Amino acid sequence: MRKTTAIIVALLLLQALPVRADGDKTEPMAIVMKKGSKVTSLTSAELLKIFKGQQKQSEDGTRFVLTVRASGSAERAAFLEQVMHMSESEYQKYFLQAVFTGAAKAAPKVVSGIDALKACMDSNDGAIGYVKLSEVDDSFTVISIDGKKPGDAGYPLTTK
Repeated sequence: MRKTTAIIVALLLLQALPVRADGDKTEPMAIVMKKGSKVTSLTSAELLKIFKGQQKQSEDGTRFVLTVRASGSAERAAFLEQVMHMSESEYQKYFLQAVFTGAAKAAPKVVSGIDALKACMDSNDGAIGYVKLSEVDDSFTVISIDGKKPGDAGYPLTTK
């Protein structure tokens, strides 16, 4: 009886652990802008305002161009949950209403992958987006959030 109870308790504990179906671990993500950007640090509150279209430019006057991953990507799901605190449908509804009321000039540009993000950043000095940390190269400026860099304890953004 004790052995059966121990097995049941062990199985219940294992179910409580977060596990990905594909076996991958979480990976830090980075908020990025074009290399040479004067924006190098933001607070979580500023990041949220920027991606809601409420803060339209940086302190130096550069207009932000919001870039987001395509719906269904792990990066977008993580960003919506951890930064925007919205579901996919809430996010789409938010921007539909914001553009309709004039609160936002346009919905964010949707990019399908890292190459599309780089192309967008090449043509827009104020483009801001997010990537997996493993995708960061010297074409990006990595933005610290609340004084933390991707991978630091307490950094607010990881894929799941």
